[in-house]
Amino acid sequence: MPNIPQYPIALLACYKLGCAGSGVSPLMTANELAFQLKDANISILVSLDALTVNVVANIKEIPSSLKHLVMVSAQDYLTPSEPLDCTIAGFELHHYLAMIENASTKFTQVPIKLDDTMMVQYTGGTTGRPKGAELTVHNLMINPLQYTAYAPWEVGTEVLSTAFPFFHGAGLGMLVAAMRFGGQLFLIPNPREVEQYCSMMEKFLPTCMGAVPSLYQMLINCPEIKKVDFSRLKIVFSSAAPLTGSDREAIESFIGANKLSDLFGMTGTGPVHVANPPARAISSSVGIPVPGAETRIIDLEAGTKEITRGESGEIITTGPQVMKGYLNLPEESEIALRQWQG
Repeated sequence: MPNIPQYPIALLACYKLGCAGSGVSPLMTANELAFQLKDANISILVSLDALTVNVVANIKEIPSSLKHLVMVSAQDYLTPSEPLDCTIAGFELHHYLAMIENASTKFTQVPIKLDDTMMVQYTGGTTGRPKGAELTVHNLMINPLQYTAYAPWEVGTEVLSTAFPFFHGAGLGMLVAAMRFGGQLFLIPNPREVEQYCSMMEKFLPTCMGAVPSLYQMLINCPEIKKVDFSRLKIVFSSAAPLTGSDREAIESFIGANKLSDLFGMTGTGPVHVANPPARAISSSVGIPVPGAETRIIDLEAGTKEITRGESGEIITTGPQVMKGYLNLPEESEIALRQWQG
């Protein structure tokens, strides 16, 4: 799904039931989706109706683990209409609104442990097949505390404006943080509609923001942004690409000084393990390790010594935000999670 209300609702249902979730990109092909369904042993798929019809229905061989398909519509909370017609052999499709309307009020709390897998988040597969990073309850509950330490969030008062897709590690982190602190969360299905984005910020004054540099550039080029009151805004996260000095100055002319915080991390690190403290941010750096994390840059050849400034190297990190391993890949996990010998 894109960033629509059913996504956080479904994810919260997973956590209350004590089962693990797995973000699925709406841009996946049928073959890519089939791989993730099988690899993560997914039993329930919640999917936008158009994607169910055009992607799920085109999977040649649906994995045997999949038992239930729940279709949602982008109109469910706007103007409810009849869901798209779709037939997939061997499956009874469940329609989201009907399930909500007929839901039981009975609930039994499921005991969970801090080391239980909370999410199986897949890497981009840039070095081979995608790998499912197993992020635990501890990983995902503590990471928001780590990267907000430089500008602490208050429980029940924050308004988070972000367009990071929830199926991605960055979007998941923002979503979990909003739930962790009991804050309000913007739902932006299409961040390219910057006028709508600005009008939402005009109505619901954000206290925190999160986006990639290119989106910030699109926002400050939108005339509508001049109507937004950023006086309540205390921290602005930027990640996925460098934010240059001139771009920082342009953004700060709207949001105010000492609010920008660069974030850096990976799917398997919760995701954040480096952040720029907004009051002391350096434009040529992505920051310093977040509290509880230790990060080094080591040589590429032997991986046994820390390198000096200006040299290329490999980033390594440790801390409570690091995943417990890659799903079904013990050898890959052993390579990625090892004791540094330096």
